Amino acid sequence: MSIAKENAVPVLDFGLFTKSATDRELLVQQVSTACENSGFMIIRNHGVSERVIDECWQKSIAFFDSPLENRMTATSDELAHPYCYHGIEAESLAKSLGDATPPDLKETFNVGPLDTPCAVVDQDMRPEFSAFVNARNIWPQQPAGFQNALESYFKHIRVLSDQVMEVFALALRLPHDYFADRFSRPMSAMRVINYPALEKPPLAGQLRAGAHTDYGTLTLLLQQNSRSGLQVFSGGQWQDVPAIPGTFVVNIGDLMARWTNDRWTSTLHRVVNPPMVSAVPSRRQSLVFFHTPNWETGIECIPTCLAESEKPRYEPVLAGPHLAGKFISTVE
Repeated sequence: MSIAKENAVPVLDFGLFTKSATDRELLVQQVSTACENSGFMIIRNHGVSERVIDECWQKSIAFFDSPLENRMTATSDELAHPYCYHGIEAESLAKSLGDATPPDLKETFNVGPLDTPCAVVDQDMRPEFSAFVNARNIWPQQPAGFQNALESYFKHIRVLSDQVMEVFALALRLPHDYFADRFSRPMSAMRVINYPALEKPPLAGQLRAGAHTDYGTLTLLLQQNSRSGLQVFSGGQWQDVPAIPGTFVVNIGDLMARWTNDRWTSTLHRVVNPPMVSAVPSRRQSLVFFHTPNWETGIECIPTCLAESEKPRYEPVLAGPHLAGKFISTVE
């Protein structure tokens, strides 16, 4: 597959959200077009405090720079525990689509919901799903302030995610608060990802993050300035997504595609390996927030996305079991 040079991901001014009705409608139209064409966009003027971002960023660097012994204090004996530290080659994202590739060249620290995401746990729930619902965050001993910095970032990025969902509702010609009650106890999670510099050639087919689509509704990604690697598959080609200072990359996931009957695209993407020999530092870090509805939220075609003679392409699913099943399938 070839790599296209042009940027397939539009850059949008999210500051229009808080301006006049005309400005907001312009943003709504731009978001609608981006979701229909590529499923990806880059937003600037997003309103998230630079102080909050920088504190989370620096504490995350300090965590990954800390001795392995410290990082391992945030692990779990349960292989599929979602909200903790996962070491190098612990996950293969391509497996979520049934592609048996070597494990990804990254390490992650994952943070789950800060509030209980499921009001009532069904006694008949599959054991692995019950464990997922009841999983709690496991924090490391160091660095000092790590938990506070990540929780602060989590809270601020959730506010932005809810605002994006409001724009999504308007773009689908729904009431602006259509999604609000579906995200009252969201299964949202964030992960800090460290892609270490390569010390040896990767295995055949091994990437920093294998080709996959995101499982939930909405993803907001903060990339490290000037550190490339993210690619989207658009127009039959892999295309680079630039790392632009002061912006978030936004993309929709599988649940949003289901909600819209594939009117909006959950796009395949990956993180490719840097050259083994390069004058540019190849270590890369990113902050990723996955906004996912309440566990018990039913996902079925939104009425405004179904033409009179059209039928839904997907059977209804529950958001939580869909998310948990996808995650469990990827861990080594």
